Parts: sequence; C-alpha cells; structure tokens
Amino acid sequence: RYLVFIKGNEWLIDDHIEIVRNLLLNRKILRSSLGGQRISTTSICMNSFFARKMLDDPAHVLDWLRHTLYRHDLLFDHALLLEELCVPVNLTNTHWIMVFIDLKHGTFFPINPYHPTAPTDQEQQLGYRIAVAIADEFGLRKPVMRSPDYCQRLPAQKPSDYIHCGVYVCLYMVIYVFGSLSKHYVG
Repeated sequence: RYLVFIKGNEWLIDDHIEIVRNLLLNRKILRSSLGGQRISTTSICMNSFFARKMLDDPAHVLDWLRHTLYRHDLLFDHALLLEELCVPVNLTNTHWIMVFIDLKHGTFFPINPYHPTAPTDQEQQLGYRIAVAIADEFGLRKPVMRSPDYCQRLPAQKPSDYIHCGVYVCLYMVIYVFGSLSKHYVG
C-alpha cells in the first residue's frame, strides 16, 4: 500500500487509522515473539471499516471476523480465545470514536475523545449494536455498558479542537495494545 500524508489542518482518514493499526499489529507480533514487554495475545484492534460494514452487512462482516480470529489463533472449533476487541468508528464521516468490547466480562464502552467517560446516546446505541452482534455470533451473554477503569486516565480532546479525533483514537489504540492503560496521560 501507499503512504497517505496529511498536511496542515487535515484530519485522519480511514487509511491513516489503518496504517497505525497495521503497525501496531506487526509490532505486537514482533514484541511477543521476541519475549519483550508482555502484550495481550487475547485482544485485537479491528480495521477502520469494521463498524461501518457491520451495520451494512453484519453476516458478511461476522464471517470475516471469524476468519480473522482463526488467522490470529484466537478462535478454534472448540474455543473462542478473544477476550477484548477495539473498534475504531467514524461517526457520519466527521468524528472518530473507539468502541471497546470486553467479551470476557460481557461489557462494552464507546470512548469519545471529547469526553472519554460520557458517551452520547448515539454512541451507546452503536456500541451496543456492534457488541450484541458479536456476542450473538459466538453464543456469549448479552453485553452491558460499563466504563473500563482506565477511561478516567485517557487524554481528552479539547472542545475547540475539531480535527484531531483520529489522532486520539490512534493514541487509544497504542495505549491499549501496549498495555499501558494503568498509567496517567495528559491530553
């Protein structure tokens, strides 16, 4: 793939989010194979098109998810090893959020960079639809919305900042993948 550059006051698009996700995925594989910092092997960040396609064609996307999980050794005929899922979501092509789904504990939480601890009704409904579809696909209990403990420590986007929500979602992916959610961050 080609690199996509941003200039000046442009915002991140799907391609940028996908580049960061792939870099994280490759780094995650590399670090775990080298015995470096412990990184969760039971979690995965989905691509930037997952949520949109989940709403348009859930059967196709859930089939694709199954293949992805098989490929990452997170799904076997007898067991689902996936415990956590991060889903970047572009709301109406104007604002990025992250939906965190904890399959192990049956919870989900949409994280909006403007207010990480207080999702809107629209964000809650979207997170619920995605989490329920995944839970139903794998025979898991219906998820409930619960804020992860670390949400209070995530950096928040300033209300006057209209273009960096994608940067914050990428930062949330980095924090999540490298297991640093227990640290405090300054936005």
